[in-house]
Amino acid sequence: MTTAELITIIKLMLGENYSDELLSAYISQAQAECLNWEYSLIGIPPLEEEETERDYSKYDNLVIDAVIFAMSIRGAEGETQHSENGILRGYKYSDMRQYIHAHLIPYVKIL
Repeated sequence: MTTAELITIIKLMLGENYSDELLSAYISQAQAECLNWEYSLIGIPPLEEEETERDYSKYDNLVIDAVIFAMSIRGAEGETQHSENGILRGYKYSDMRQYIHAHLIPYVKIL
C-alpha cells in the first residue's frame, strides 16, 4: 500500500481528524522500525540493483496497528498506570517501538 492508502485506513479506524503529515511521520517511523527490528540480528539487507527504495508492503498490517496504538496513547508516553476518578488506565506496551518488537519476529543467522 502507498502511504496515502495507509493514512486513509488509519483515519477511518481512528475516527479522528489527524493531519496527513503527522500520520505520515508515524508511518515512516513504524516502517523503519519494522525493517530495523526484523533484520536486527543479521543486518539490514542491501537494496537489490533494480530497487530504488524498499518495499514495506509486508509490514502494512503491523504498521497500521502500531500507528493506531501510538496515536491512542499519544500524550501519555511512558505512562504505565494512571488512575483518575475511579478510572484506572495501564498500557501493555510503552510505545510504538515496543509494540512492533512484540509482534515481529526477527530473522536469525545460523552459524
